[in-house]
Amino acid sequence: MVAVSCSSSDQAAINKSISTRVASAQPVIAAPTAIPTPTDTPVPEPTVVPTPAPKPTTTSVPTLEPTATNVPTPEPTATSVPTLEPTATNVPTPEPTATPTENEIVTVTTSTNLIGIEGSEIILEGLQAKTLSDVGVLEAWARWISDEEIQQISINQETGSVSGSHVYSQAGEYTARVWVHGETGDKGWMDIVVEVLPKIPSSNVLTTIDSTGDVGLFASSAIGADGLGLISYIDRTDTANGNLKVAHCDDTNCTSATTTTLDETGNVGYYTSITIGVDGLGLISYLDFTNHDLKVAHCDNTNCTSATITTLDSNGNVGDFTSITIGADGLGLISYFDDTNDNLKVAHCDNTNCTSATTSTIVSIGIGMMPSITIGADDLGLISYYDSKNDDLKVAHCDNTNCTSAKTTTLDSTSDVGRNASMTIGADGLGLISYYDKTNDNLKVAHCANTACTSVTTTTIDSTGIVGGYSSSTIGADGLGLISYVDQTNETLKVAHCDNTNCTSATTFTLDSPGAFAISSITVGADGLGLISYYEGGLLYAMPDTAMPDSGLKVLHCHNTFCSP
Repeated sequence: MVAVSCSSSDQAAINKSISTRVASAQPVIAAPTAIPTPTDTPVPEPTVVPTPAPKPTTTSVPTLEPTATNVPTPEPTATSVPTLEPTATNVPTPEPTATPTENEIVTVTTSTNLIGIEGSEIILEGLQAKTLSDVGVLEAWARWISDEEIQQISINQETGSVSGSHVYSQAGEYTARVWVHGETGDKGWMDIVVEVLPKIPSSNVLTTIDSTGDVGLFASSAIGADGLGLISYIDRTDTANGNLKVAHCDDTNCTSATTTTLDETGNVGYYTSITIGVDGLGLISYLDFTNHDLKVAHCDNTNCTSATITTLDSNGNVGDFTSITIGADGLGLISYFDDTNDNLKVAHCDNTNCTSATTSTIVSIGIGMMPSITIGADDLGLISYYDSKNDDLKVAHCDNTNCTSAKTTTLDSTSDVGRNASMTIGADGLGLISYYDKTNDNLKVAHCANTACTSVTTTTIDSTGIVGGYSSSTIGADGLGLISYVDQTNETLKVAHCDNTNCTSATTFTLDSPGAFAISSITVGADGLGLISYYEGGLLYAMPDTAMPDSGLKVLHCHNTFCSP
């Protein structure tokens, strides 16, 4: 059988719920060449020639031209069988056969997949590779990763078993191939599925990934097509010329990242919001403060080391509080604030790269600040926002895919509520909104009663101090809400893990302190755990002409679904 050996700490981290896929492919072997014997070698009739020749005997068989069938194969010995190092040309990959024939190398084991942790040794041991006639194994080789060199692995000649090990540095699924050469000249191979799991830390991993000046404000995070975090934010080191930057995480925990400046034309990069398009590339909406325009950056590659920049709306002072998602038609949908007319607007991208868009005003009359957009279970846009005229939390449910119009509903008007709202869709297919109750300085949650969110159940989930500002919400791997937010009283970053789908109660934790005036963004990584990007600076809300020293972009990777310390 195939066994796995990991360190005790790594082994404990393996999630028991992961099901083992069994590689069902049988080894493939070229049929052996039969060895002729004196009793089955044909004896030709003597040829009449002018010179008499002696009669042929069993010891005077005439010499024939050698062919594939008449040259006997000597019995192998420990000294007469050379060890052939396989190369791309001498290790054949035979066509699969339905059933191995007698004398072909077969495997006794029924499970040929391995599970291990990245960075730990994964061991293949006890793989039986004996012929049915028990002639044993001569040599074995393994290629652990498709583009790596073939390596010879160990053999127990008495038991006919092979074993080897390899360390995979990155999580993922790999196919290892093992070749076996038998002592009779038989050759066979077996594909082994190796599932390498991310190394789960024993505590939350906190990393500053950019500290070059005043960086990290308006951070927004998503998980790229490569399973790694992608974070957009502003560099305000030069307050007159802010730049749009992006950080691409180097690993699942985001313990380091590659940072790139995407737009440095004027004072740009405010109110960034990032999502991943259907092309697997990042799409970022943001404010051009110099021209008061809505702009978008479409990443040119997975790491977003460059991007195509487009101005989508330049009609007045527009582009504050941008929020972006991907619609049911696979195109970007952006909600933002028109500061000239105090309206809530939506831009529907005309193509995947969003080099142009159709804009619509869906809410007017002096309201529509701080919107947050997502796509509901009915494939239509759902936007939470703050009615700055009446100090209420409201929602707009789009009437069509392009969101050229929408129906609005007041969800909470009990006091000055609805600032910094963040909307997501729960496991029940209904909207879940986190927001700030400014009157009471509390974090509140509204759970929609239906797809259009025409009514909600509201709950205060944290009321200890001045809490709830700049919240960000997502749904964890357990199907429950996970909300990051700021505790202004203690200058800390906090998280709330909902206790149920409706989030009528939650468990809260302090994640980073002191001085973490965190305007945060939360998402769930490829490992099913929370990833929070946030700005650590001296002001909770910094105006464009105010740069803060000792500020930076920080990332916290949760080590469990609760994101508890």
